[in-house]
Amino acid sequence: MRLARAFAFACAGVGLLATAAHASEPAAARHALTWYVHEDLLTVERPLSFWEGLLELATADANALLQGANGPDDVPCCVEFAVASVSSFADTDPSRSLLELDSELEFNDIKSIGSGERAFLVDSLNYCGGPSNAIGCATRPACSVYPDPGRSIIMVVTVEAWETHDRLGTTLAHERGHNACLEHITGSDCQLMQDSSGGACLQAAAPDQCSALRYAYTGSSTGTCGCHASLGIAEADASACTTESSEVGLCSGGLCGETGSDASVTLVVSAGTEASTGEVTDEWLAMSGVTGGWSISSEYGSGLEVRGFAWSPGRETLYGIAPERDDERITNGAWTTTNSLVELDPTTGDVTIVGSIEGFDEMVALAFDPGATAADSDDRLLALALDWNNASVYCRELVEIDPDDASASAAGSILGSCSDDLEEGGMQGLAYDSVRDKLFATVRSSTSQLRQINLPCSGTCNISNVATDSNLYRNSPSLAYFEDTDRFYLLGFRTFVGGGDPAINFDTLDGGTFFKSATITIQGFTSSGLAALPNPLPVPEPSVGLLGGAALLALSGLRRRPAPASCHTRAARHSGGRRWGTEKGRG
Repeated sequence: MRLARAFAFACAGVGLLATAAHASEPAAARHALTWYVHEDLLTVERPLSFWEGLLELATADANALLQGANGPDDVPCCVEFAVASVSSFADTDPSRSLLELDSELEFNDIKSIGSGERAFLVDSLNYCGGPSNAIGCATRPACSVYPDPGRSIIMVVTVEAWETHDRLGTTLAHERGHNACLEHITGSDCQLMQDSSGGACLQAAAPDQCSALRYAYTGSSTGTCGCHASLGIAEADASACTTESSEVGLCSGGLCGETGSDASVTLVVSAGTEASTGEVTDEWLAMSGVTGGWSISSEYGSGLEVRGFAWSPGRETLYGIAPERDDERITNGAWTTTNSLVELDPTTGDVTIVGSIEGFDEMVALAFDPGATAADSDDRLLALALDWNNASVYCRELVEIDPDDASASAAGSILGSCSDDLEEGGMQGLAYDSVRDKLFATVRSSTSQLRQINLPCSGTCNISNVATDSNLYRNSPSLAYFEDTDRFYLLGFRTFVGGGDPAINFDTLDGGTFFKSATITIQGFTSSGLAALPNPLPVPEPSVGLLGGAALLALSGLRRRPAPASCHTRAARHSGGRRWGTEKGRG
């Protein structure tokens, strides 16, 4: 497989909040695609049924991408792709292989197979209206009349889009955009129709990309977008919806998810919303899973830069860690600094100081361990702090913090994760798996992105590698875990091979197998702290001194399995702690 791939040039020649769903669901414009898989891709391990299942998953990913909201500038588009059929195809000329498209002759050969609107899966693609290292290519017709069921157009996607770049669903949606007459555009790294891999947003301004995709449909409208108020506007998150299984679920980011899936989760992020990298993380925002959609943010105030988040389900409290960066003191070699432990209103980001922590370097991540009993007395927070090792290398130190008074002590040193890069090196995110009583950290590494910190530590913490998918390589990754779904949530940025600005990626992983769902590129911001909370967000009672408010964003959970029974064994562990009013327990 070749590595450096970019999107092809589109050549001119080529029981929760309600009991029923809303009545204003718009009809989905349906694209039923006829698929052809090159016969050389069929093996004993990967028969045609394997590729059919993969294309069904990629189609679902593309639907979630188009129907969902990926950021403030994205348009939720009521379009539904479907797999009409999947069959194999052979070379039309024995002197030319269509497994790897390398020339105009080979591209013309593949266009001669079948008729109407077709999609082809090949191994690799080196030609698209000219020499081009690509993972997809599509013919873009002159769309003066829509719909035109008799038109003859094709799109080609590669195995590399899935196997090397984890972008099969995105590639499908991008190339189908070219089939709908859309051209490449410039703009944010979130745009689906940019000329590099990974975008997820549809441009709202002229030309209206959603309208082009809708008018290009070739099948009848058989479905609806249950979480859309109109063709381009999503319902409010946490509204009721009807899932594919006819169960009542929750709207989130324009999508509908079943109870017990990611639809029961809200992610909160400590962020800087002006750029994907380098911004001070002094804003709070809520984010939708699967779609990565976010639309609100507010500053913490008081000059705080929160670096780590942790949610306590028993206390129903969101904690944060905020170091006081003093560059002059760092320059003079005095590396210890003050770290503030704070509580945050989960709906507004308003901050209450718990206490100050002295004697440690800058803390960059936070996790919550509920302890072995139902009592609050054995709760603890775990933080990652910088540890000055020598004149050129930074390591990490594990710190134990009492959530009641911010008293802290060293739990162990993590000398196996050192780097000469203060901002991006070493471990960045931290999450505690409360089902299995294990602590995990994210690492900026091309060989092991998720590592277990084996507890208890004895001076030095032993580290185990648990996730080694090269597609998970991220800079400055943040991590969260949610017990009821038994899933990890990962944020981080990456610059992809082929150029382009750094893109913010969102991933979710199964808590037991670490199996990763499709990566989503979302509208950019600098992220640090990340925590998974119930959806709807808990609304505090006035007595706790925090401002209440309705949550606007939540997670959806398409194709995510419900949590197993073992995931709920700790649900009643804590009986005391903070109370959050009438919304308690809805998640």
